[in-house]
Amino acid sequence: MKIYTRPLLSILSTVILLCNFTCSGKSSTIIFGPTGIIGNSSKKMIIVTETQKGSPADGKLKKGDQIIGLGSKKFNADPKRDIAKAIDIAETKEAGGKMTLMLKGGKTVVIELPVLGSYSPTAPYDCPKSDKIIRMAAEQILKKGFGKKKQGSRLHPELLGLMATGEKKYIDAAKEVITNADWAKPDPKEIDLMLAGEKPQGSTGWYWGYHLITLCEYHLLTGDKSVLPAIKTYAIALAKGQDAAGLWGHRMASPQRFGRLPGYAQMNQSSMSSYLGMLLAKKCGVSDPNFEAGLKKTYDYVASHIGRGSFPYGVHGPNSKAFNNNGSSASAAICMALAGNTEGAKFFSQLSATSYDGLEKGHASAFFNPFWTPLGAHLSGPEVTQQFFKKSLWYHNLRRNSDGSWS
Repeated sequence: MKIYTRPLLSILSTVILLCNFTCSGKSSTIIFGPTGIIGNSSKKMIIVTETQKGSPADGKLKKGDQIIGLGSKKFNADPKRDIAKAIDIAETKEAGGKMTLMLKGGKTVVIELPVLGSYSPTAPYDCPKSDKIIRMAAEQILKKGFGKKKQGSRLHPELLGLMATGEKKYIDAAKEVITNADWAKPDPKEIDLMLAGEKPQGSTGWYWGYHLITLCEYHLLTGDKSVLPAIKTYAIALAKGQDAAGLWGHRMASPQRFGRLPGYAQMNQSSMSSYLGMLLAKKCGVSDPNFEAGLKKTYDYVASHIGRGSFPYGVHGPNSKAFNNNGSSASAAICMALAGNTEGAKFFSQLSATSYDGLEKGHASAFFNPFWTPLGAHLSGPEVTQQFFKKSLWYHNLRRNSDGSWS
């Protein structure tokens, strides 16, 4: 499978983009990847709470079973990572899909996973196993559908992922949603009322940025000009909805608030996705005085962090003690690459590449961090991408289901 990479999507994040992540909050109950085991993990054991129907663990384990090891070895300090590693081993042709679980009391249970083979030395590039995982995820998205009104999910990761495969079948599926969805046909007058504070805005600080990213990727991939009016509408609206620093929050700034953002004001990730959408809109040919002024305002803010640190919430100085907050360093790397700032792209990409062990951290970390961080790391080149892939593989293994979908 050839992965389409211009200008944003990379093979490393195709699988991530194909997923609809759900945040598990503070609960320690997780799904242990394609095993289908659902349970609570401590340092020494996994206590089964249930199993996914139709999964390898279905009918083999029951509620209350205590898994204390794999094969003849007890768990180390992190059963989650032990299970993740065992998944890769079991999926090889040599293992035949078999994984032996050690239960408390001396009993062992053998479950059988689908055989996907081994990752290539260059994974995720030129890797048959990666291709299989991507294709299974894409097929599950088609099977799941796009809702009753075929609008897709709110931030469109499934549409971006389908387009990233580069395959006509999946691009056509994304096209059908994009060309018929209400959000792809914004009414400029209604948006002006929102910007004026005369109509409720909802979460426009999030939606407009992701709408714009998706529409721009679609246009740049297919050349379909029918979405250009929508691209221009969202791009100019985002420029008008900035605060004085060139940032966004859950919603837009408005005259009724004297140009300030509502709620708890500036948010790093919604700001980065909105800015990214605007940069892509520029590549699609959008040109407008308000738009150009808005681009420069946000660029100046992002560029001011280069060599100094990552982005906190709100307008504060750079955080020199943190590499990556909610994947915002990764988003900044992509933005700087699109803006032509190679120094900035390199700096933020390196911050992302060092964050391979923090994908579970951050606000709504089940989505934003794993969604963007691999894409930012990818900009440091194939060798760094491969290392990032290997070091963060445990995280993704635990989110794959046995049918190819993702939890």
